[in-house]
Amino acid sequence: MPKVELLQRVLDRAKIDRWDILIIGDGSGTGWRDACGFAGILIDRAFHTRMLVHGGLSAGSVNLAEMMPYLTGLINYHEQYGKRQLKMRSPLQVHIITDSQVTCYHGVAAASATEELPKVSHRPLWAGMRDLGRMGYRIHYHWAARSTSMLNWASDLIAYLARKNIKNIEEEDQLAARARAAIEQVQFVDPATGEGIDIHALNPDVEDHNACPPTSD
Repeated sequence: MPKVELLQRVLDRAKIDRWDILIIGDGSGTGWRDACGFAGILIDRAFHTRMLVHGGLSAGSVNLAEMMPYLTGLINYHEQYGKRQLKMRSPLQVHIITDSQVTCYHGVAAASATEELPKVSHRPLWAGMRDLGRMGYRIHYHWAARSTSMLNWASDLIAYLARKNIKNIEEEDQLAARARAAIEQVQFVDPATGEGIDIHALNPDVEDHNACPPTSD
């Protein structure tokens, strides 16, 4: 775990001078056949606020997970504060610090108005990042080694937990499906004749106490 430090130290290491929004995030994933998770902390200089964004997908590559904190973070910010801010002052300088060199490389291309969008499977999401640039967010990317800052360390942990929770949901669903299939295979027979028994017809005259009570008009 990195040491707690002032935010200015993080900015100085990344050589960030002028900024309005800072986002530090991380992603967790293995491949498109497995779940992925992401998390990021967005800091707004004008409102002195910090916003945590996190989530997960049932399937997604690590490169997709690595860029999701910045897309979802900026969309969330835009709805809560950004619309108002852009009316007062545009553009807003957004600085992203990521421990993914791939995300940094693709981000620089997506932020450019002339370069082609990254040729990756989640290219439409990079198109969304480029559109945020057209809306007035000037996005700059910086690479920093993993766990260089406490904010990155926290994002890494939350992203992993998000992916783990998605996987737990899938495992519970699979377990429930197997249990349901097993129950459906159960057959009841009369021990004397060997003939099948319909368990719903064993006590047809017994009142069903679980039934809904009759309603009065």
